[in-house]
Amino acid sequence: MTGHIYVLKYKGDPGTKFEQFRKLARTMEMDFEGDLEKGHFNGGPYVAGFHISFNGKYEIKGDKIEVTIFEKPALVTWELVESTLKRFIMED
Repeated sequence: MTGHIYVLKYKGDPGTKFEQFRKLARTMEMDFEGDLEKGHFNGGPYVAGFHISFNGKYEIKGDKIEVTIFEKPALVTWELVESTLKRFIMED
């Protein structure tokens, strides 16, 4: 399965960033399985009757995280996905 791959350098403690990611996944009603090395996520909330669902995986390599998105809602642009990931992952 191929997808859009984003490799981003993250800031801050990896354990803290991981917990923030898990919390975000819960907030967004996603299934999330993984650890400080790799994992995957799937799902999302219903908004105005539409399922805003994402499917992807991540892998942490040193001070970088590789996020692969396999599925996203058709109305969400890849540019929005990238900017959102950058904002979340690269903030302290």
